[in-house]
Amino acid sequence: MHAPSEHTIDGKYYDLEAHMVMAPGGKVAAEAKEYMARQRAVVGDSNFQYHYAVLGVMFYSSDCTRGDSRDSATCAADLATSTAFFDAMNLKNIWADGRDWKTEADYEVKNGMVPLKDFISSLDMRSFFSYEGSLTTPPCAEGIRWTVLKKAMPIRSDLMALIKSKYSGDMTYASGNGNNRAIQPLNGRTVAFISGNSGGASAWGSTDY
Repeated sequence: MHAPSEHTIDGKYYDLEAHMVMAPGGKVAAEAKEYMARQRAVVGDSNFQYHYAVLGVMFYSSDCTRGDSRDSATCAADLATSTAFFDAMNLKNIWADGRDWKTEADYEVKNGMVPLKDFISSLDMRSFFSYEGSLTTPPCAEGIRWTVLKKAMPIRSDLMALIKSKYSGDMTYASGNGNNRAIQPLNGRTVAFISGNSGGASAWGSTDY
């Protein structure tokens, strides 16, 4: 979770960006490991290829009231989906326990499973941006297939405030500027925009990782 977002669309930041990181398994993972061994590359090298895929989902703070011009007729349903997703993480209780998310134990959800499959299945996958980039956290290794959905999801305002209090509201963490990586130059990369409505792809000229 990154607040504010780590990608911008038409120059606009969103309140939150969630990343679902998928690592290769089985034969693909073995081949990737063998390839990196031949290259004698280590994490942190510019040519280190992670061979991961990341799905990025934008969120904007909203309670789906009439005064929010960004909301559509489906806002309430989207909000219910995102609320179920975030509530399952039990964030309030985790932070109330004083955990700071620095160890694996700090991330453990005590009350069951997070409905990730239900959440992903509910997302609008018809329009998205795609490019080859890097991780956004150190060592920022290359070889990441990014898919960033165009349609943003609403997140309940109290949940957004809770998350911001741990990142952009914390002056002891990055001077209160949040936990997002700064926007990077394109560096020769091509960003494709794929839309289910048009069925085509075109280069997207905004900055990315």
